[in-house]
Amino acid sequence: MSGNLIEGILKECERVRELRAFCVTIGPDGLFAIAGYDAAIFAGEAAVASGEAIDCVRALAILRDCE
Repeated sequence: MSGNLIEGILKECERVRELRAFCVTIGPDGLFAIAGYDAAIFAGEAAVASGEAIDCVRALAILRDCE
């Protein structure tokens, strides 16, 4: 598997963690977004741990869709 793919996932996980931190400051209104961000981060970390290229590509796409 390409190191660039894993690096991309880890970079996107960090970006989504920053978005999640912002949503925490919003309070209860940010809970839905936090749940989505948590799921995306979990998918990214699980894909890296599994080492499956297809899972990594899917996880990266999920992470990149987070806004």
